[in-house]
Amino acid sequence: MSVFERYKPNEIEPLVEKRTPQESEDDLTAPFVTDGFKTQYSTKLDEYGNVVPAEWGEAGSRRPDAYNPDTNTVVEVKNYSVETSSGKSNLVRNVREQTDASIEHYGEDVKTIEVIDLRGHDVTVGDVEKLTKRLEEKCPEIGLDYRW
Repeated sequence: MSVFERYKPNEIEPLVEKRTPQESEDDLTAPFVTDGFKTQYSTKLDEYGNVVPAEWGEAGSRRPDAYNPDTNTVVEVKNYSVETSSGKSNLVRNVREQTDASIEHYGEDVKTIEVIDLRGHDVTVGDVEKLTKRLEEKCPEIGLDYRW
C-alpha cells in the first residue's frame, strides 16, 4: 500500500483553496527555519569555489526557497497546476533544471528536497503516483515531500 493510499487527503480535512506560489513558499518553508534553514538566502561561489553569502540578484548567485549551509540541503517549494499534462511537464522540467543548478552551485553532495504543494488541486492518488514516477525517473537524486 502506498503512502498516498494510506492518507486520503480530502477524507480527513475539508477541501482547501489552492495557494498562490508565494503563500506556498511562505507556509511550507517555515518548518525548515526551525531546523537551521535560511529562506530566500542568496549565495555565490567565491574564487576558491566556496559557497558564500551574496546580494540578492547578484550575477552568479543562487537563491533557493530554503537552504541549510550546515547540512548543504536545498528546499524548493513547487505549486504548479498539475491537473494538466503541460503543468506536469513544466513541473518536472523545472525540478530537473533547478536540481542541476543546485548540483553545479553547491556540489555533488547537495541534498535537494522538493516540496510539492497539492492543497486545493484536483488530483487523484493515481495522478500523484504517476507524477512521482516521472519525477523519480528524471530526478532520482531528489527527495519528494507532497503536501495535500
